[in-house]
Amino acid sequence: MLPGGHDGWRIQSLAAWISTVTDWSKLRHAYGTAEDIPDLLGQLGPDLLTQAWDDLWSRLYHQGAAYSASYAALPALTQKAREWPACDRTGPLFLAGAIVSIGDRPYRQAYAAQIAELAALAEESLLEPSLDGDLVAYVNLLQTLLAFEDAGVWGRHLDRLLAEEYEVWCPHCETRNFIVFARYGYFSTLDTMYMKGIGGEQLPLYPADPDALEGFQGRLHSRVLAAGHPDFAEKLTYVFGTAQCPACATLFPVDQAISARWDLSRGVPVKARALHRGPARSRRGSRRAVRAGIASAASGS
Repeated sequence: MLPGGHDGWRIQSLAAWISTVTDWSKLRHAYGTAEDIPDLLGQLGPDLLTQAWDDLWSRLYHQGAAYSASYAALPALTQKAREWPACDRTGPLFLAGAIVSIGDRPYRQAYAAQIAELAALAEESLLEPSLDGDLVAYVNLLQTLLAFEDAGVWGRHLDRLLAEEYEVWCPHCETRNFIVFARYGYFSTLDTMYMKGIGGEQLPLYPADPDALEGFQGRLHSRVLAAGHPDFAEKLTYVFGTAQCPACATLFPVDQAISARWDLSRGVPVKARALHRGPARSRRGSRRAVRAGIASAASGS
């Protein structure tokens, strides 16, 4: 964290401070002062299975937190990504993306030039033929690009779609819901053991119409589809669709509940009630009323 506390710094002062600091002992990482960071940066190579990469990740992005040394490492990570071939630069891109995804506004502005270049390098890497058929690598690199583009929760947790589950809170009753995709079906449930198929109510998810997606949602869906990942694109329609809470029958936009699940500045859960948009709809209501609620929630997402 910044010496003297975060709140006392203006963006201009932060940029000036960063530009003049060459003594890494004035910076901190997860385990203390950062004198060891320059040496670790100098040891980096494209092979991610090295101790230097492990040490850097644990110091600069420890349990979802970033530090003053984390951001100070962005120029070096940018240089590595620039110098290495597109197929070999995922290491610096992934670490830089994780750091940037914290969403610390003063640091984002202080390092705007590096972040813009990192985004361009990530775009280039996404065109690599080596990604063909490798959904995991593609999604992780796309998530990294979204972090550079300041896309909020999707720059940190898009990859949770690979695990086919998001854990969210109902915006009305604050009951924990599991939003499940693909392998076990498409549904919301309160059952932590839904994968066993031994009980627990499962309510179907209502996907968004792909042709009706606009803005960020439409661009993301179209991009994934064009990259040759139709199954992942289909999951996105459920993320941008509507779920129903089994506890209170409230209909809610899935993507908004996911965004509410994480406070991006801290990486911890926040209260879900900020999403509340009205009284719960009765489970006894007509099918027409439920469909109307889904349409209303979808149009507001």
